[in-house]
Amino acid sequence: GMYKLKNNHKEKNYNNENAILPIYEAKEKILCGVESNDILIVIGDTGSGKTTQITQFIYQKFDSNILRICCTQPRRIAAMSISKKVSKDLNCKLGNIVGYSVRFENLSDMDTKIKLLENDKDMSQKVF
Repeated sequence: GMYKLKNNHKEKNYNNENAILPIYEAKEKILCGVESNDILIVIGDTGSGKTTQITQFIYQKFDSNILRICCTQPRRIAAMSISKKVSKDLNCKLGNIVGYSVRFENLSDMDTKIKLLENDKDMSQKVF
């Protein structure tokens, strides 16, 4: 499946700061797409919430006992800062439910459900 985000978020006013992101309006369509497709491609502008919000949508909707979400980033700083934001949004300590693995540093444990990874040649060894 495929979903393209609309860029009309600046006209709306929400109480939830994450709800202002374009991705928020597509939440139910994205979750339905995840359930009914093996692969879902979401296209949206930088800053639309694709990385920080979709991981949280999936974590909150599906069985977190068996769920593991892996999200790759092109740079180590991005993986580290995004994992910090997601852990803050979920009100949990970084390194537990939300963690990251970048070159020479792994801040995750056996309970990690959402893991941000730096794209590199050794990535397969960093996945849960």
